[in-house]
Amino acid sequence: MGKVLVQAKIDDGIKNEAVEIFQTLGIDTASAIRMFFHSVVNEGGLPFDLKVKDPFYSPANMERLRKSIASLEAGKGSSHELVGTEDDKDLV
Repeated sequence: MGKVLVQAKIDDGIKNEAVEIFQTLGIDTASAIRMFFHSVVNEGGLPFDLKVKDPFYSPANMERLRKSIASLEAGKGSSHELVGTEDDKDLV
């Protein structure tokens, strides 16, 4: 079976983070890519689920959380007792 060169353009930061992880695992980038391709063939598709990110981590929500934290750190907050339902009583 012949071999071919596969090229792809990818963001520098993502590539560098991935290379660090590969190094930690003791593999090089080419081996990781070969492993990915083999996994795609073995799985008959992508070897992971494609999902929309949790909306909690959306940029708008993260900005609101940063503002809320800053407000609390500036002393502009108040405390209250936890309020829940009868189903939550075992969580407290």
